Amino acid sequence: MQSNRIHYFDVAKGFLILMVVLQHMPQVADLYSIHNNTFEIIRISSQSWTGYYMPAFFIITGICSNFTHPFKVFFFKNLKTLMIPCFTLMALCVWIGNILKGSLDIVDYLSVGFTSFFKSGGVYWFITALFIAKILYWFIKNKVSSRLYCYIIMGIIMLLGCLCNNLLAFEPWHLWHALILSPFLLLGDDIGTQFKNPPLHQWKLYWIIGPSLVYIILMILLYVVDIKLPAVTQRIVLNWVEIPLLLLLALSGSYYLMLVSKWINSCKCLEFLGRHTLVIYCLHVFFAQCMFMQFQISLNSNSYLSTLLTVGLIILNVILCCIFSVVLNTKYLNFLIGKF
Repeated sequence: MQSNRIHYFDVAKGFLILMVVLQHMPQVADLYSIHNNTFEIIRISSQSWTGYYMPAFFIITGICSNFTHPFKVFFFKNLKTLMIPCFTLMALCVWIGNILKGSLDIVDYLSVGFTSFFKSGGVYWFITALFIAKILYWFIKNKVSSRLYCYIIMGIIMLLGCLCNNLLAFEPWHLWHALILSPFLLLGDDIGTQFKNPPLHQWKLYWIIGPSLVYIILMILLYVVDIKLPAVTQRIVLNWVEIPLLLLLALSGSYYLMLVSKWINSCKCLEFLGRHTLVIYCLHVFFAQCMFMQFQISLNSNSYLSTLLTVGLIILNVILCCIFSVVLNTKYLNFLIGKF
């Protein structure tokens, strides 16, 4: 099964999970009132990928997923591989936190948020939204005969998600995220063959330069005109009139990322990260909180030592996430991440 993986898809996912980690680091630093030049550089740099990196995950999922399975098989497979880790990894963070605090109270270890998980869909919005979006797209793909009607329906769903997010003060089970991002599964499902075949050296030059330049030009224009960047992250920054701009940013940015990944083709480090995105996504914020809390004073300066410490802790964070992922993928623990 491992031999059937397409290397540059894992490379692309490796890039994306690094973007996620870097995007969150200044936000975690803000929680502890930590401010230094390194976090500011990361914060500013992250604007270059904010417009596309989450939709790109959905596009790659659309490329790599098989939506032709019977619904029962498809539903329970995604329930196992997405929603079970969504809960167990949240519980794991609670348990590790209790161990670090030296808690011996069994109640602390049982208080892992069962009720809040079933009410809100858990703390990992991306995983819950991806699960709902995949189920929704399965129905549309398999029940709607016309591909044109599929695009029309998905467009309406995206608009509905945007309107609900702006008009309603609540979001059940990260549903507005799922509605806005689900069309990118359709796009990934349709454009997947373009990236699989033909090889990159057979591509026409305008296939490579054209879409890639669109994202760069759009980002420059947004900066010059000082227009806010539409984005779907934990917080949705999107009005319905900005949907075309989001689509352009997401498609051109994802296209550019996939081209770079296909050009690299194989990179053991990025591929490893790409294969372990789920665990890294779920654990990296928790590890960052633990580290930044311990080194709060040392990080809160602009010295060379602070810069080295900041970079070192971010690297250590990713390494720790990878170690935990490898351990969780072992024979006796992989049930915790739905592999049974």
